[in-house]
Amino acid sequence: MLRRAALLAGSLVLAGTGVVMPREVEEDIARSAGGGIVVWVIGDACDNDDAAMDCDDVGRLIANDLETDAVLGLGDLQYENGSLANFNRWYDPKMGAGKGLKGKTYPAPGNHEYLTNGAAGYFDYWQARAGDRTRGYYGVTLGGWQIVAANSNCSEVGGCGASSRQGQFIAAYLDKAGSCELVFDHHPAFSDGGHGDSSAGKALFNVTYHNRGELFLSGHDHNYQRFAPRRPNGTVSTSVGVRQFVVGTGGKDLRGWNPNKHRTEYRQNSKSGALRLELTPTGYKARFVSVGGETMDTTSGTCHA
Repeated sequence: MLRRAALLAGSLVLAGTGVVMPREVEEDIARSAGGGIVVWVIGDACDNDDAAMDCDDVGRLIANDLETDAVLGLGDLQYENGSLANFNRWYDPKMGAGKGLKGKTYPAPGNHEYLTNGAAGYFDYWQARAGDRTRGYYGVTLGGWQIVAANSNCSEVGGCGASSRQGQFIAAYLDKAGSCELVFDHHPAFSDGGHGDSSAGKALFNVTYHNRGELFLSGHDHNYQRFAPRRPNGTVSTSVGVRQFVVGTGGKDLRGWNPNKHRTEYRQNSKSGALRLELTPTGYKARFVSVGGETMDTTSGTCHA
């Protein structure tokens, strides 16, 4: 199949498919003959061999899928503080270059990356793939989908709301007629896990919703959750809502639930794994796959008209 645009290692040079925007990442992966591309999603990953289920198992799951076109990293990819030394020692062989995935990965920073001043280790490891290091947010076109990696560490980048520089960037990037849209970050707008809802995630979710986004992907809580499409106020709407996934199952020890919240369509915290998306010009198919290869959850949707 004619599957992906050729990318030079460590470069943003395209094979004639994307348009380079100043100081932003802009790439395009060509659609396969079947009309879709395969994108894996994962957050909260490598823990220096301290977690019960190692991120190496998750990296192997993704690398063994020969249809993998891209990986979206939802932050907290290297614990505890995202130092460059730890990225190189643990993340790189288990989920990065050692698995052939670094050149396919689009990362977003988590709060643990910023435990190193300015998330320096994160930006030094990812280089241009993480966008401008003073922002940590950028846009990318994959298979015709407009995708934004958002930085939910709002105080580090001047805010996350609609009037912030980041909010305006997201709005401009998603505002393209006839396309499907996705935003991913670290902090969820909605979560039934221990961390719960995030004000930063809500601000970014709001921008996504008002610019007709289809999907909002986050980590932070170490479990898997699928929500019905929602408005920013939490009400469900299959016609205009944005579907959120929490995918904090990349290798860090899994955690439990808030006993007072059960808003998800599906959730689990028993097995590590990743979310596999097939993105087509008109919609998506999604399934959560455990490191043992078990499909634990499936759903699908169409893009807003």
